[in-house]
Amino acid sequence: MKSSGKAFILFFLFFAIIKHLDAQTAYDFGFKKDYSVSVLDSSGAHLYLAWAGGMNSCHFSAIDLDLDGINDLVSFDKTGNKLLTFINNGISDSISYTFAPYFRKFFPEFSGWVHFIDYNNDQKNDIFTYTPGGIKVYKNVSDTILKFQLLYPMLNSDMGSSISNISVTYDDYPAIYDIDGDGDLDILSFFGLGTFIQMHQNLSKELYSNSDTLLYELSYYCWGDFSENSMNSFLTLNITCPPWRDDSTKTGKGTRHTGSTMLADDFNGDGLTDLILGDVDYFNLIKLTNGGTADSAHMISQDTLFPSESLPVYFNSFPVASYVDLNNDTKKDLLVSPFSSVYTLAENTNSIWFYKNTGSLSIPNFSYVKPDFLQGEMIETGSGCYPVVYDYNSDGLQDIILGNYGYLDSSYYEFGYLKSVFRSQIAVLENKGTLTNPSFQIVDDDYAALSQLKLTGLIPAFGDLDNDGDKDMICGNSDGSLIYFENSAGSGNIPEYNAPVYNFQAVDVGDYSVPQLFDLNSDNLLDLAVGKKNGTISYFQNTGTVNNPVFTKITDNLGLVNVTDPGISIHGYSSPCFFIDSNKIKLFTGSEKGNIFYYKDIESNLGGKFSAVDSVLIFVDKDSTTLFINEGMRSGVAVFDFDNDGYKDMVTGNFSGGLSFYYGIKPHAMNSIDEALLINGPGFNLHPNPANTDMKISFSKTYGSHIRVEIYDIVGNNVLIQERTFTNEFEIELSQLKSGFYICKVTTVNDQDNPTNLGSRKFVIVR
Repeated sequence: MKSSGKAFILFFLFFAIIKHLDAQTAYDFGFKKDYSVSVLDSSGAHLYLAWAGGMNSCHFSAIDLDLDGINDLVSFDKTGNKLLTFINNGISDSISYTFAPYFRKFFPEFSGWVHFIDYNNDQKNDIFTYTPGGIKVYKNVSDTILKFQLLYPMLNSDMGSSISNISVTYDDYPAIYDIDGDGDLDILSFFGLGTFIQMHQNLSKELYSNSDTLLYELSYYCWGDFSENSMNSFLTLNITCPPWRDDSTKTGKGTRHTGSTMLADDFNGDGLTDLILGDVDYFNLIKLTNGGTADSAHMISQDTLFPSESLPVYFNSFPVASYVDLNNDTKKDLLVSPFSSVYTLAENTNSIWFYKNTGSLSIPNFSYVKPDFLQGEMIETGSGCYPVVYDYNSDGLQDIILGNYGYLDSSYYEFGYLKSVFRSQIAVLENKGTLTNPSFQIVDDDYAALSQLKLTGLIPAFGDLDNDGDKDMICGNSDGSLIYFENSAGSGNIPEYNAPVYNFQAVDVGDYSVPQLFDLNSDNLLDLAVGKKNGTISYFQNTGTVNNPVFTKITDNLGLVNVTDPGISIHGYSSPCFFIDSNKIKLFTGSEKGNIFYYKDIESNLGGKFSAVDSVLIFVDKDSTTLFINEGMRSGVAVFDFDNDGYKDMVTGNFSGGLSFYYGIKPHAMNSIDEALLINGPGFNLHPNPANTDMKISFSKTYGSHIRVEIYDIVGNNVLIQERTFTNEFEIELSQLKSGFYICKVTTVNDQDNPTNLGSRKFVIVR
């Protein structure tokens, strides 16, 4: 009776969904990512990775993405926790990579840091990454496609008197390496309150004679016999470990500042593990040479200007080193970049230093090559990239103007803390193509010499405010005000701007104004919409004339739009782009989280609530997989039909300083689920929704001792089933499910023959 009832429910659900799909309507928009649109730099050289999206604070690993036996390259940018994937073209002794964003969908979400490294010697690199409180591990279970399985939600270690998590913070980059040379992966990490490095020894070889298990014990409290100063990056060698070295109740003396990066390897061919160490708020890397034994490390020297044989690393803050064979010569090379999670602190251009290994596999010699590995092949505007479509040279082709937060100008210390100054400037991507085939060239990286204003967050808007036939410019900035630049060039000429007018019409939206000039109320006068840090949009109606605009504030919450996601941040950073589609006003807006939000039902509704169609826009990947658009935090968006095919194209920017290009395509059928299919039941809630890698299920009251959770995809396939001891709230891991729409069904299992259906709920996974 039990099995037949279950089969009937599944059949009904499947049939109902299929029936609903037959009556589907299409999305309003369809997009397809395209990174082949030609872009030249200012000298006319082709940017082969133009639309990869920029880089700021990155570390790198090797992994075989396409399973062809050649290790490819992944970059993880702490700015927005953004993963970029590149296929290694496999040319011997040559650096040749192709941007391949298609592979991102196979990975779980990461935050903080990630290592790709093979722990069980099956020639497939697994994943070690940050989780709140420590480290989680995904096993590489790829067969014909890339696949990962969450194996250890939290790595633990035997601390002597208790088993506890291996403590690693969001801002510490641990070393994961075979430290003692026995064939399994050990872990080095700073304890959060100590000045010494702890070694967590993997006991897999000792206990099981293989490397298949990650079973750790804390074997050393002061690995390497050195200590780090609690206030700076100074190291003291040849210390005598304190008497509590083997006492698990002790954690170290003093309080260490959080933030160190480690790279462990044998750098001199003597079979011992050496260490390269970086430190928060300091410019250099320190190389420590091990003169001890495999079982007892002892650091005997330090190179404080590493690599001393070449140009020493010098970032204003917190470098991290990655060790990867980049040119297919079997020798690992060195990449160094900032590791800062403070987005307005470190270098954001020329921030990927490449050192080629000109030595041997066992004894490397690092020779500096260039400061912008991969980054130099991209559209790169430092921190922040906010596109605006504007035909600046009046040639009939729409160009792309790029506002930004800024480039690193200088740094200084204040009360012992590192501070940085950024300067904003605007770039011009001139359209050199045709009305049906766009191509671009960077012709100006400091439009109108705006860097001389020494401001941050300059984002432009264009419109003819004085009715003289040319378009004037308004710029938002980080203080929330507007700056007006009158264009005196005349119709059809390259703009010539008069002196800036600050605090234009006393508009002030708080912080980070993002303006757009657009006739919102259809009275043939340009109105003013301004996005801002709090995630809402302010509306200033033009109550003046075509010759003399007067912007009168109507509301600070236009359309009740708010793109803030409290699960991510208390800020939203809205960046509105109103446009006309099918004779209707539509709105796309970027956000702090990186999603592009879409609203309609705007005409004659400026005092009401706009309809939020999707929390994120959808595009179709190369294998027709439906995915969601999110290219990185603090997104910006611009819309125009660049190829004149009747479908709106889209350009998105992000805080890593790069762009992504999407051609508009025929909209696809909706895969949403009719609410009529969902059984309300006595009640439970899902949050967050949209979800990412996990989702919480909460109940308003108790329902027995056990419950069953079943998740179905859009066509009725059961993709996840779990039975849990009842608690009022618990978490479901979703990292192995793709982005898309799902149904979550919950029943009690206290009485197997008569389960109580607690209902079904629709939710979305967004990555």
